[in-house]
Amino acid sequence: ACCKDKAEHAGSCRAWALAGECTANPQWMGKVCCASCRRADPSVSAAAAKAAAEKRAEEKAAAEKVAAEEAAASRAEARKAAAEKVAAERAAAERVAVEKAA
Repeated sequence: ACCKDKAEHAGSCRAWALAGECTANPQWMGKVCCASCRRADPSVSAAAAKAAAEKRAEEKAAAEKVAAEEAAASRAEARKAAAEKVAAERAAAERVAVEKAA
């Protein structure tokens, strides 16, 4: 049976196939981009899939690093705010004590 790329995805199928999507997502690609998957060179697709996986891993690691840095900054801000509150409460208590003593 002849298979064709679906018209609505025809512009993207070849690129997806070369990026390794035929092996990464075979059920969907087989239905939507059948012709491109049959034409894709497996060695190119495998290399592209590996590169895409490495890129995704790097992006995930970078996002996790940013999230950790933001969380640390948020904790530091909370500690600073708490220390400022304690200092303000002490100063107020000292003023009250001085006023009572006067």
